[in-house]
Amino acid sequence: NAEYMGSLFYFVIGVFVDNQKRCVLYLYALISITNLELNLLYLRHKFDKSTPVAATIMNRFQYRALIVTIVFAQLFISGNAYYSGSDWQLIDGGLSHVDVGRAGVWGVNAANNIFYRVGTYEKAGAGTRWQLVDGSLKNIAVGHDIVWGIHPSGGIYYRGNVSETTPTGESGWNQVAGGLALITVNSIDNGVYGINAGGQIFQRAGISCADNVGTGWTVIAGGLSYISYGYSGVWGVNTANTYFYLDKSFRCNTLEPTPLWISKLELKLRTISSGANGVLWATGVDDKIYEADNISCDNQNPVWKQVAGGLRQISVSNYNGEVWG
Repeated sequence: NAEYMGSLFYFVIGVFVDNQKRCVLYLYALISITNLELNLLYLRHKFDKSTPVAATIMNRFQYRALIVTIVFAQLFISGNAYYSGSDWQLIDGGLSHVDVGRAGVWGVNAANNIFYRVGTYEKAGAGTRWQLVDGSLKNIAVGHDIVWGIHPSGGIYYRGNVSETTPTGESGWNQVAGGLALITVNSIDNGVYGINAGGQIFQRAGISCADNVGTGWTVIAGGLSYISYGYSGVWGVNTANTYFYLDKSFRCNTLEPTPLWISKLELKLRTISSGANGVLWATGVDDKIYEADNISCDNQNPVWKQVAGGLRQISVSNYNGEVWG
């Protein structure tokens, strides 16, 4: 009875905690139940020698193995990760898209709910908790003092006046003209690029120190399914998982980027993120994680190093180099 009561306690408490703690509690519950059943099986065999002990134990452990697999799948599939500089730290919650910039860590989940990670505005580290923010978005982009996002219908929205005292902004979401499927913003200068459902590429015109929203959209030649704008330039991936660099878009260039996309063929990527100090991060079609830190004004040929782990999507901050995925 004590074993069953203990396991029930672990299951009940697990409902109210995050994925990581829940998995530990569920495993404790599993151990308690298994221990009790093995004791009962031993007593049964002691008084009834015909009891098939070995077969029964195998059936029990096959069932337990299935439960353990489900528990750990919940831990690793639905969680998010923060790179601490040498290893990944698992973060509570589950997001479908995450972005990090000077205005902190923001993300959206599969239900298009929006979250801000408390304690990450202009700060390194994992923060403390997820704060639900009003609205509905399917992806999000974090800038200097502004956050952009795309509504499930394709509408384009921004949230302004983001600061240390008001890390989720002073007002709600404001819509701008146009329709996009994905958006990216440089958290140094608030420059914005986006792609629509057909893969067309757009740059936000009119953004300046005095106007972080801009005035309209300029079409950029080419076609992409994913795009990222950071200090290391504008990078993107197409539907064939080939990745590209927008010529002359590295931060040190004084010239306007040319509408010339230079293809890179050494890796097949799903997502790419342009960071500060010549850094790129990317995820492959097989969810492998890659980093390159050799990008400069004179060199846009990444030397990729594989990083342990597996992610579907990744984001590196232009402000402090933080990496989330």
